[in-house]
Amino acid sequence: MRKDSWSIPNPVAVEEEGRRVTVDDVRRNLHLCRTWNDLTKLIEAYEKVGARAVALVTGPSKKLIREIAENVLSVF
Repeated sequence: MRKDSWSIPNPVAVEEEGRRVTVDDVRRNLHLCRTWNDLTKLIEAYEKVGARAVALVTGPSKKLIREIAENVLSVF
């Protein structure tokens, strides 16, 4: 949720940063998509403003990873 938060090496510092995340931060930075088309449109919007990468959280679901490959990666 915070710029460069993925690069914080200290777990205690990560936890402290996490406590600073507000509900508004979550609303501004978390996108929930109902369809694959919604997701590809959202990624395209980020691409247009210069984003070079996005993070899609799948957990260990092989089925979901495969569906992303088929429905999202195939578009790009």
